[in-house]
Amino acid sequence: RFATFEARKEREDEIDSVISAWTANRPAEGVMLQLQAGGVAA
Repeated sequence: RFATFEARKEREDEIDSVISAWTANRPAEGVMLQLQAGGVAA
């Protein structure tokens, strides 16, 4: 359901909600390191 840009754009609010929940109680540096370890520029 998130395979294409169009699909992600259609579900932008859902994605933002999930990311917000995931980052809410984590230190910024830890989030950055986890994202970078997964190949995400952060």
